[in-house]
Order: sequence, then structure tokens, then C-alpha cells
Amino acid sequence: MTRSTWLFVFCCVLGAAGQTPRPRAIPPKLATSENSARPKFKAIWEPINYPEDLTFNDIFFANDQVGWIAGASGGKGGFILQTRDGGDHWTLRLGDPQSNDQPIHSFRFIDDTHGSVVQGGKLLRTSDGTNWEDAGTISPDSFRDYVFTSPTRGIVVSGYPLDRISTTKDGGKTWKQVFQCATKLEVNGLMQNTGCELEALHFPTASVGYAVGGSMDDSPGHAFFVVAKTEDGGESWKVVSTVGNIAHAGTVFFVDSNTGFTRNNDGKFYATADGGLTWRAMTGSGDNLGLNMAFVDSEVAWDLGTRSMAFSADGGKHWNSRDFHFPADVRAFSLPRRNRAYVVGDHGMIYRYRVVPVEYTSKGMVDAPMMPAAAGTNY
Repeated sequence: MTRSTWLFVFCCVLGAAGQTPRPRAIPPKLATSENSARPKFKAIWEPINYPEDLTFNDIFFANDQVGWIAGASGGKGGFILQTRDGGDHWTLRLGDPQSNDQPIHSFRFIDDTHGSVVQGGKLLRTSDGTNWEDAGTISPDSFRDYVFTSPTRGIVVSGYPLDRISTTKDGGKTWKQVFQCATKLEVNGLMQNTGCELEALHFPTASVGYAVGGSMDDSPGHAFFVVAKTEDGGESWKVVSTVGNIAHAGTVFFVDSNTGFTRNNDGKFYATADGGLTWRAMTGSGDNLGLNMAFVDSEVAWDLGTRSMAFSADGGKHWNSRDFHFPADVRAFSLPRRNRAYVVGDHGMIYRYRVVPVEYTSKGMVDAPMMPAAAGTNY
């Protein structure tokens, strides 16, 4: 190799040694499927208990902030509490837990401010959500359910000695009987006239309403399920369905004039899509449930018992159930929206259902099923 060739090679080696090496590109680290699937939120029951030993008979929330509780102190001392901050603070609006007044129960609201409640044989009414006054009467021993479709127009289902429906046009001052439950049932191929019980009412509109019940004896061979319907605001009724060999219904809810659901004493849920004419059984168990069914919208529904809960997230097609270890039995619940609910019971028990970050903890909280988010809702 000539001297000029050696010089050229030597210069190339020196030039390469003086260069700064380029850093090697490192591909970005991909998130693992475990991290990407990890939930950000969870649902809980959180205690917001009242600091007095009171019995809470009923609860109603017009929205996630404004609500009312009705109750008593033992068998007397009826009262109404109100909250405007989602249950964090409560104000006494009516009554005195230390009084001899009768317990208060059975809220029925037609909007955010107009509602009624029962105290003994009296109906109490509010038109502003704050002040309550005597409005009329209701049979304290035999009424099973009632609704108001306007501040003055109401419908009540009464039991013993006759299962009947009565209406009022003056806010409960006077009542008029308009229907007595009776139906025909096929027994051994022969038609028989029979009386029937009515347990629950629901009006999806001011005109269309349903009353459900059934047999007085749910034993095999005697059980049947009955549905009565009105299309004139309760003035006239007719039995539209009598189904043999199904225990009578304890609660009813219609999401529109034709689509409705019941929970019956056989522990099953039933649905209709034709205004109560025909019914089909739904999947899921309604055992150990004794409170009213409630749909917050056309998809999400709840039904509770003393320590149990059934819920649907697909418009009542399928129902799931869970048990909860609350410190007292649940006497009533309210479901103002998908991600907010309340339950109440004895000894001042109040639990609030809400959705929180998955890392959130609080004393006494109870895990709860996660409801699907409503469109446009960010938890």
C-alpha cells in the first residue's frame, strides 16, 4: 500500500472517531391491556345517617339535590325533613319527633313542588315543597296505594272490606268509589266469577292508569294475576287481563301507555307491551323484594327489599339481584337519576348511592352495582 493510501485510511478513521454517535430510537411503551381496562370509577352506598334515633318511613327526591323524608319517633312524633344539598343537611319542615302526632308516610309528588303525604287518616299537601297543610282524608286502615295526577285529582286503591278504587277531584276532601275488583277465571274448563285484590297503581300519563293485584289466595290451584286499566284519568276501569296460575302482583310501573312491568309474589318479573293485555316472564329474581319498582328512564330500573336489590339496565328485559349489608332494614328508596339514589330505614339510617373515583374510600361505605352512564354524562 502506498503512502498516500495509508494517509487516506488514517484520516477516515480519525474522522469516524470524532463523530458523536446517533441515539437509537426507542419505540414508545404500549399500555398493557390490564392498565387500559382498569375502571376509573365505582359505585358505592355511602352513609349520611341522621344523628337521631328516628324511624324513616319514606323518602322522595325530585332531583339529586332536593328531597324529603317522612317518619316518626317510634309509633308517634310524625315529621317531614327536607334537604337542598343532596342529603348533607336536613331541615325540619313539619311536625316534631317528640310530639304525640301520628307517623307520616307515603309521599306522592307530581312535580318538583307539588306533593302529598299521609298522616293517620289525613292527607297533607305542599305546593311549594316547603310548607305543608291539611288537604283531605284517606282511609288509614284500608288504603293500599294512591296517586295524584294533578294537585286536585287523585286515585286510591282500598282493601278490606271490599277491594275498590275511588277518585277525588278536590284534593282529597271527598272521594267517590268508581270500581270494585271482580273478574272471571277459568277453573277446570268452567268460568267462575271471583273477587280480587288490588295492590298497586301507576299512571304513565294523566289519562292512562293501571291497577294490579290478583287472587286473595296464592296457593297452587288458586293463584291468579289481574290487571285493571283506565283511559279517562281514573273515572272508569275495566279488567284487561286475568292470568291463572301466577301469583298476584305487588308493584307496577309503566314507562309509557303500553309498556309496563310488575313484580309478583312468585318472585318473578313480568312485562307487557300491549297495554296489559298479555304478559311474559322476565329473567331474574324478585324474591325478598317488598318496595315499589321504579324506572328512572326507559332503561334503568330498581326494585328493593329490606336487604336486597334487583336492577335492570336494559329496559326490564333482564334483572340482576344483590344483597346489601346495611346496618338496618331498608324501608324506602328514591331514584332521582342513574348515578344517584337514596335508601332510608330505622335509627336514622340514610345511605346515598353515587359514583366515585375508584381510589375513593369512606367509613362505612358499601359496594354497589355500577349503572350505565346516561348519554352525555361524565362520571
